[in-house]
Formats: sequence, structure tokens, C-alpha cells
Amino acid sequence: MQYPKLRNIDAFPIETAEQKAICLRDPLQISTKVIAISYETFFIISLFNGRNSILDIQEAYTRQFGDLLFSNKINDIIKILDENLFLDNDNYNKHKQSLIEEFKKSPIRMSSHSGLSYPANPKELMEYLDGLFHLPDASGEPELNKHSKKVTAIIAPHIDFYRGGFCYTFAYKELAESEPPDLFIIIGIAHQDAKSIYTLTKKDFITPLGTAETDKDFVDELSSQYKFAPFNDEFAHRSEHSIEFQVVFIQYIMKKYHKYIQNIKIVPILCSSFSQFYVANIQPSEIPEVKEFITIMKSIISKRNQNICIISGVDLSHIGRHFGDNFNLSYSIQQDTEKEDKELIAFIEKHDKEKVFTSVQKDLDKRRICGLPSIYTLLALLEGSNTTECKLLKYAQAVDHQNQILVSFASLSFVGA
Repeated sequence: MQYPKLRNIDAFPIETAEQKAICLRDPLQISTKVIAISYETFFIISLFNGRNSILDIQEAYTRQFGDLLFSNKINDIIKILDENLFLDNDNYNKHKQSLIEEFKKSPIRMSSHSGLSYPANPKELMEYLDGLFHLPDASGEPELNKHSKKVTAIIAPHIDFYRGGFCYTFAYKELAESEPPDLFIIIGIAHQDAKSIYTLTKKDFITPLGTAETDKDFVDELSSQYKFAPFNDEFAHRSEHSIEFQVVFIQYIMKKYHKYIQNIKIVPILCSSFSQFYVANIQPSEIPEVKEFITIMKSIISKRNQNICIISGVDLSHIGRHFGDNFNLSYSIQQDTEKEDKELIAFIEKHDKEKVFTSVQKDLDKRRICGLPSIYTLLALLEGSNTTECKLLKYAQAVDHQNQILVSFASLSFVGA
């Protein structure tokens, strides 16, 4: 392979008493392997862009370190990456295509994060989620038998439970203390591999807590009217966590606080980026793909004699050198980020989807808000409904100064009359 090309994979540092290293993993989980490499090897693979030849890589290495790099070492690295499906080549593409075909044929979407982001054992998972409600910054336990209000929608994080689980509890405490919904419309974010603005699936979601049954009649009615190919990117659902984490929390709440015996019903929807609208300075409501989706969804919802809860699984700002910023994180940056995030949240509380979009679009999303399409869609779906109040329940930031990462997130609830 004369011009090796690395795929878009995650790389993060680890440090033990014996060594410092960089770990590589596949965010799409096409490869399930995690490998550790030296900083020197990381420099070498950073040059695997499909344009640099073996000779180009050797010359760059010598300029950087002043030593010779033999081609057999580069070929050994290429072999390891190829075996782990970390290279963009025929081997990877064939394997991915086989997984796409397998996923397409399956009626279920298996959990992709159990045993990684949360316990795979059902009893341990229930206990783990119990514990999140008792963390220092968490909401505390929901009140049993307090189902006096009707929560029509919530916004919850999609950050991993380890960093943001305490924040989820505020949104799901509201759900536990409300009338139990008949159907959950879950609007997540497609982090990878989705070109369509909205991507559907009819697959049931399996987690350690059971089956979340996708409402196939709802999805069929939607897809029969929506002409923008909502299943083209269905494979994006396979490893996406932004819906899966909400399903796990819903199942927990419904089992523990609503004593739900049967499978919960969901409509899982993934949104891709609105970034193309920032540059063009166009409101999403002017885009046929968005306008038609919202119109059809509202029509279907209005015909349903059901208690429906819409859930937006989103994170907010992504700041720091890890994301490409050229400054170090500081307390003032944390404060500035919180101020800007809360300006955005204030527009959400006012149900003003246009100003939500404009607040992100005005600086071309410099904070890298990972959730705007989902939030915008939720607000659009609530227009004309009986939702009377939206309130911020919790705002938080996960900050890692060592790796220069700041991610912010929040929980909000919408209550109906």
C-alpha cells in the first residue's frame, strides 16, 4: 500500500505507571478492537492521509525526529491497522458492506454500548442507574406515585453516563413523576455516516433491560409520505448512542416508577447536521426536507389518541484543543461558554426555534453544538400543542484539562396543560 489512508477514528491518550500511549478505536464500531500505540507511531499514522507515499512519510519522520524510518516499520504499522479495519481501503469497505447487509436484514437493533458505557447485566444496570440519582450533583430520587403532571417533552444529554449521568437524572425524574406516556418519539444526533437530514428505522431496540418496540405503523405512515429517502442512512442507527442512552433511561423509569410490564413503544429518529444552512444563512424551516418532515410528523401525532412524549438527546458546546481550538481551557472560557449556552437555552425555554438556530448560526457554530437539529425539530413539533411551560432543570460542563476537553449539556422539561 503506497498511499495509506487512515479512517476517521477516535484517538485519545492514556497514561499508566509504565507508559504513555495513544489509544485508537472506531466510533462506528465497524471494528470492535481498541489498540494502543506510542506517540511516535501516532505521528507516523497522522501522515496516513491517502496522499503521502511511503517515501513522503519517511522524509517527514526524519525532519521531525532526526532519525531514519525504515519502510518495513511503516509496512508493519500498515498491516496492524489494516487487520484492525482502521484503514480506508478495500478490506474495510468489504467488511463494512457485509455489516450493512446483515443490519438491513435484522429486525432488531442490538445494544452497541452495553458492557462498555453501562453494565450488560440487567440487575447491575438497574443498580447503576439507581446510583446516578444519588450522585452529589444529581436530582435525587423521583417521588413514588407522584404522577400529577403531563410531561410532553424532555431534553436530556447524550454524553456518556460516566461524565454526565447525574444530569440525565433531572430530565428523567420529571418523566418518572408524570403521567406515563404511551409512545416516545426519540430524536437523536447521527454522529457519523448520515447524509439525509432525518434517518428512520423500523428495528426494535434491544438493551439489557428488554425490548423497546419501534412503532412500525407510525414509521410506515411517516415514510410513505416523506419523499426524502429516510432509510438511506439506516446503518447509522447501528452504533449511535444518542438514542440508545435515552432508551436505557426510559426503560429504567418505566420499569421502576411506572411498573411497566409490556415493551415500551418508540419512534427512533436520527438527525444529521444543519451546518450547510449556517453558511447559506437559511432557516431550516425554509428547507423542503425539514418543512415536509415536520408537517407530516405533526399530522400523524395529531391523529393519535395517545399520550406522546418527545425526547431530544443532545449535548451542547464542545470546546478545547481536542476539538481543534487553539487555546487552553480556563475558568473564564468555562464562564463564557456557560453564558452563551444559557442564552441558547433561554430561547429554548421561549419555544423560539428561529432564535435557537440564529444563536448558533451567527458565529457558524464556533462552539460545535451537538444537538441543534434535534432541538429545532422538537420545538417545531411542539408548536400548536398544549405545551405550556419549558424550564431548565440542570446545566453542567464536563471539563478535562489534561486532554483539553470541555463538553456542556443540560436537562429541560416541557409540561402540558
